[in-house]
Amino acid sequence: MADRYVSIGTFVMDPAHRETQRTMLEQRIAPMVARMRGFVTGFWSEDAEGQSHHYIVFEDETGARALHAQIERDSEEAKRHGVVLKSLAMMPVVAFAKA
Repeated sequence: MADRYVSIGTFVMDPAHRETQRTMLEQRIAPMVARMRGFVTGFWSEDAEGQSHHYIVFEDETGARALHAQIERDSEEAKRHGVVLKSLAMMPVVAFAKA
């Protein structure tokens, strides 16, 4: 399991752009991430404070690094749609459970 890496991102979302943000997530971002090398699984969530979080698992560190590079490249476009990166972390997965 130690070879897998997770990317954890937090983004501040402008609610005035919510419809566009959701459409971009569902039609562009999630499918793009799913096609990335080493993708295993991904989850996106929103909290009551207007922040969005992602938890994306890759087979190895290379995939997670590629996602982080993509997020950095897309940061200016994201800002135009009311999405601002707050934090981005990458770490090895140490345990996994599923039903």
